[in-house]
Amino acid sequence: MAAPSRQGASRVPPCALFHSAVGTVLKAWPVLQIAVENGFGGVYSQQKAEWMVGVVESFFYENGNLESFEVEDFLTDIVNNEFDTVIEDDSLPQVSRQLCTLFGLCTGGRASEATQFMETLSQKSFNHKLNVTRVGDSDDDDDNDDSGGTNDEAMDCAEAAQPPPSSGEVAQPSVPSSTESQRRAEPGEDGWTTVQRRRR
Repeated sequence: MAAPSRQGASRVPPCALFHSAVGTVLKAWPVLQIAVENGFGGVYSQQKAEWMVGVVESFFYENGNLESFEVEDFLTDIVNNEFDTVIEDDSLPQVSRQLCTLFGLCTGGRASEATQFMETLSQKSFNHKLNVTRVGDSDDDDDNDDSGGTNDEAMDCAEAAQPPPSSGEVAQPSVPSSTESQRRAEPGEDGWTTVQRRRR
């Protein structure tokens, strides 16, 4: 079943440059970068991002003269459904406007302006690449200690004393209390102590 098109909208002939333009805009979008780099879309996150370029391009061609808010709704649905991500920053209206502008330039025969616009976006993306790090994530969690729960408690205190994450970092979930750590270290009925790895 074809996507519904707006009344009075005519199909626009494809423009090869617009495919590249969509790819440039989506690669410069921090929300999508973070979702792909952190695997929010599962093991096929990168493939989903590549697929998204073609889907967005087709959406423009099938619906003609789209408004920015229509593109916002479409992108919101894709990112939510494919990457299980809710967009809470204010980047979505900007990305939608960029796509609408580039569509107008590409289909209006203004390829040089579209190319210049894309180069500007690529440079901004390169200069402002975001890094997301997991606070307190280390390989030390796999180490086994024979000293009981005291090291876990000390580690919990050290992790809690870390400064709050900066705007580019993901906040760490709350640290379990020391009573919870002691409960995990208590021996069972058979005398064995079960050690469970904490999930962050």
